[in-house]
Amino acid sequence: MRKINGGVAIAVLFVFLIVSLVFLWILTLTNKKTIRQDSQSIGIQSSYYAESLGYLAYFQARKDGLFQELYIRDENPLPNPKWKEAEGSAILRKKELPEEFSNFSLAVNSKYKGIETNVEIQGKLYKEIFQQEDGFLSWEELESAPGGTFMKEKLGGNFYEKNRYIGEKIYTISQKSILTQEKTYIEVAEEIQGVDGAIERSFLFRLPAYHRGVLLVNEELEIPSPGNWSGIVKISSEGIIKGNLTINGILILEKGAQIQGNVECKGLVIGEESFSPWISTKFVPGNVEEMLGNTDFFEEVKILRLKKSIE
Repeated sequence: MRKINGGVAIAVLFVFLIVSLVFLWILTLTNKKTIRQDSQSIGIQSSYYAESLGYLAYFQARKDGLFQELYIRDENPLPNPKWKEAEGSAILRKKELPEEFSNFSLAVNSKYKGIETNVEIQGKLYKEIFQQEDGFLSWEELESAPGGTFMKEKLGGNFYEKNRYIGEKIYTISQKSILTQEKTYIEVAEEIQGVDGAIERSFLFRLPAYHRGVLLVNEELEIPSPGNWSGIVKISSEGIIKGNLTINGILILEKGAQIQGNVECKGLVIGEESFSPWISTKFVPGNVEEMLGNTDFFEEVKILRLKKSIE
């Protein structure tokens, strides 16, 4: 009987051990599943908070006018966004693209319960009306766009004064003048009548050939030999260009302006359709952006995509 009882005891102990191991295995699986679920939950929350911080930083940057400042500084650190238990750092950058207008990138690094998540919001910075592949934007087309009347009014004014490249380099032709260009410089002189009645030249300005500025043509400007201008050329209703001129930037033609010659614009022409036979155009977004960037009528911020990654 003692042998039988001893065998039973061993069997019971063995069964108890097996049951304990099974229970421990189930408990371990349950704990692992719970931990995994908790980790997944924290990861999802971290991703959600990071996205929220990204949009908070985006709307704050819009409110503070920091997107427009990208045309002055290519990079702007932003105040650290914070929401509930998550906080992070943010930076706004301009992304220059070949043969295209620049876009923006807003990068946010967020940390929530030890999990770091990176969010990048990408988008555009410009009004699509200025994306003219043929390099010509008519007044009619401009006015038909949203906010077109406002944009036309601005382009007809002195919007260029705040441009960091050309704001202090404004040259006005208010008398009949002649533009001559050598390899290293450009000269513009007025034609005036001397004491004896002879026509004399009075020099208005002399510039390095690599200059950038605004040329306001309010009278006749004769260009005897082919010339170049980088920046903005604006021909008023009383202005006339006689000769051949290459413009790297923007050409603005008011109603009544005249061109007697050939003008090539590498950038964007804004004016009447009737001018097109005398103007050859090549759309160069970089030249357009340099001249119109940092204005309240060129900029239009729009989100294109959002990317996330968890570390």
